[in-house]
Amino acid sequence: MLTETIKKIENVIKLRSHDNVTTEKDITALEEYMGISQQQLEDDLKFYKQLSLGYIKLPQFKYNKEEIQQLYDSANFGSTGKGEYRDIQGYAQVPTPKFVEEQFIFPMYKSNGFLRAKEDKAIPSHVDMGRVAAILIPFVGEQDKNPLRFWKNDNKTLISETFINEPTLINTTIYHSVDTASSKQRINFTICFDYPYSFEVLADLLVRKKMLERKLVA
Repeated sequence: MLTETIKKIENVIKLRSHDNVTTEKDITALEEYMGISQQQLEDDLKFYKQLSLGYIKLPQFKYNKEEIQQLYDSANFGSTGKGEYRDIQGYAQVPTPKFVEEQFIFPMYKSNGFLRAKEDKAIPSHVDMGRVAAILIPFVGEQDKNPLRFWKNDNKTLISETFINEPTLINTTIYHSVDTASSKQRINFTICFDYPYSFEVLADLLVRKKMLERKLVA
């Protein structure tokens, strides 16, 4: 769906540069975006291309390190699954901190917690169960040295990679991994989202609709 939207917008931008559009197919394509300015089209294209990478940065998201530390001090970690994950990764669900409650207009998140990867361990490529997207906030470790990578469904073709060095919304329904191990354990505070939301809808609400800024101003 996202790929199709990108192709449609790219096609309309191309057609608008032509002086003479005569085919019914091209005329229909132009009519669909008739009320949208060229600048808006270009902004939309840039936004959707970013989403196709599997993540988008949220520098506007404010978090409280002291609150995160307090939650971590009382967190109880369990396995995220069977097999190899049991010795690599752990998850601890915790109560929603005040800084999360204060920034959302309504509680659209599913849960909050910590994801922990043990030292000297990489995280194999996988899709998440029980959530469609997550905001990751770096807490402990060397996330600025160990990129999170996103893969196509063949699990071989790299889509993109990013460092979790600031709050980052990620698409957990596509394959992702941390392929480089670290001598230190890595822990992210995570805010989880599930249906009826999607990564694309959440990105639109948080970034383009500026939901977070509206709540903070209010």
